Amino acid sequence: MRYTVKQNTLFIRGNFRAASTGVGGGIGDVRTVFNHTVPMDFNHDNPQSYLNSVAKDAGFGDDFYGLLTAVSMKDLCIFTYGYITVFVTAGAGNPNPDVPVIPSHLRPQSKPESERYAPHTINIIVHSREPFTDSALLETIITATEAKADALSSLGRDYFGTTTDEVVVICDRAGDEARDDASPGVRVHEYAGTLTDCGSRVYLCVKNGVIEALRRHDGDVAAKGPSFFVVSTMGGLNITEWRPYCDFYPCHFKGQSCRLCYCPFYPCGDEELGDRITASDGSPVWSCKRCLLNHHRDAVRFILDDIDATVADAKAFARARNLKLAE
Repeated sequence: MRYTVKQNTLFIRGNFRAASTGVGGGIGDVRTVFNHTVPMDFNHDNPQSYLNSVAKDAGFGDDFYGLLTAVSMKDLCIFTYGYITVFVTAGAGNPNPDVPVIPSHLRPQSKPESERYAPHTINIIVHSREPFTDSALLETIITATEAKADALSSLGRDYFGTTTDEVVVICDRAGDEARDDASPGVRVHEYAGTLTDCGSRVYLCVKNGVIEALRRHDGDVAAKGPSFFVVSTMGGLNITEWRPYCDFYPCHFKGQSCRLCYCPFYPCGDEELGDRITASDGSPVWSCKRCLLNHHRDAVRFILDDIDATVADAKAFARARNLKLAE
């Protein structure tokens, strides 16, 4: 899975099995998923045709699922937790109709109509590097929706979604050779409820993603571009927002680029760049500790400019410039 934000559109590329609640959605095989920002006064009589034009203008085919939002992509929040990555844009100016689920006197009061935010929506995209059955894809939509409602409740909102919310769930297909080479014997998830490993990861990422995305959209947190969060279990469960320079800088060499600290090719399975090792729990894991490929500034720019570039493409680019590939 590769993603980039260009011209206020999040594009995600790969070889996916997917389920979408958006315009033209359903269940199918797609190569592209995108979340596109439209003007506040957007009113198109054929949304599917409009989505087709966005994909075509970006140079992609018609095998896509697309979402629309009035939220700027600078407020996008990305959460990664192992093999799960969640993308969230959120604005909540057009809440669902007031249908109480608890006595009204116990519910937080809404802001006066004059103070409500401009209309937006909450769009959620969930990606798994490990394959899901179709039923698990659909169950993930439920899990993500429950997490979204939990997030809004945690913020004291008296509604559990907006009138235009959409969810897309995508997973790398079982036949994805690149992924299979890197992770032999990858499991296929048949269930995705909150008690499952994948469901619990999705729930945590979506709940926190919605909260952080709303904080940015509402102006509580200033954002100049998308925010990236990493969920780690080292030393206990913790969530860290990635910054360009961390406590471990430089992890390879001074002057390195840190824009791809979290490699878009992981796990690449290329033994020239990394190794298969055994984790502390005894499970196999791909280690890219030796890899220098995505730390050279020129190579980083090449990878970011071409969302379809492969590891082989990036290696060829680096070799042509005599850049060292690995330690």
